[in-house]
Amino acid sequence: MIDIAENIRKSAIKCSDNFSCLAKSKDCLCDVEDMYGNVLFIKRPETRKHCDYSMNFGESVVCNCPVRKKLYHFHKI
Repeated sequence: MIDIAENIRKSAIKCSDNFSCLAKSKDCLCDVEDMYGNVLFIKRPETRKHCDYSMNFGESVVCNCPVRKKLYHFHKI
């Protein structure tokens, strides 16, 4: 289990996966294409139909999940 600060987990109030990303679950951990500043571009897996934190941005997908951003920023996961 990856350790993420409690305040960051609490800020992810829309998480419907019970933070399975912290267990490195491939079912919910979207691959990162790139990060520009605080904007995280992801590749949403075909098996994942919906996430309250993802948003289409042109032909890309942006992730607004505070936990996912910290996972990438600090752990490069």
